[in-house]
Amino acid sequence: MSARGGLRPVRGQGGLRYVQFPPVHLGGQTFLPSQAHNLYIFPAVGMAIYATNAKRVTDEMFIEAAHAVADQVSSEQLKLGMLFPPQGNILGVAVQTPARVAQVIFDCWLGPRRSSDQYSGLDPAARLQAAVCQGCVVN
Repeated sequence: MSARGGLRPVRGQGGLRYVQFPPVHLGGQTFLPSQAHNLYIFPAVGMAIYATNAKRVTDEMFIEAAHAVADQVSSEQLKLGMLFPPQGNILGVAVQTPARVAQVIFDCWLGPRRSSDQYSGLDPAARLQAAVCQGCVVN
C-alpha cells in the first residue's frame, strides 16, 4: 500500500491510515503522512507514570497526552494534513507530552511526588526531566 492509497476518503474526509512516507501530492494539495500510535501517547503516559511513581492509570492521563501531542502540531502542519508532530520533533514531544501527563498526576494526587516534593520549584517539563534523567540535559 502506498501513502497515496492510505489517503482514501473516509466519510468525505481524507483519512491517513499509513505512516512514514514521503509527501503525497493529491488533488492539488500536499499531505505529509506522520505517525502517532505507540510513538507519542503510550511512551508519554509510561514516562509520566515512572517519573511520578503514580499508583493508578486514569483516562485523564491519556486524554491529556492526546491534547499535549495535538497542541504541538502547528497550523502550517495542520494545513499539510498532519495530525501529529513530525518525528523530527520527537525529543521535544517526548519531554512536553509526559510533562503534561505528570501535571495531571500531580494535580490529582495519584502518586507520592507532590507539589511539596524536591521538584516543586520546577515547571512540569523540568520536573519530569529531573525525575527521569538525573543529570542528563534535554533542550
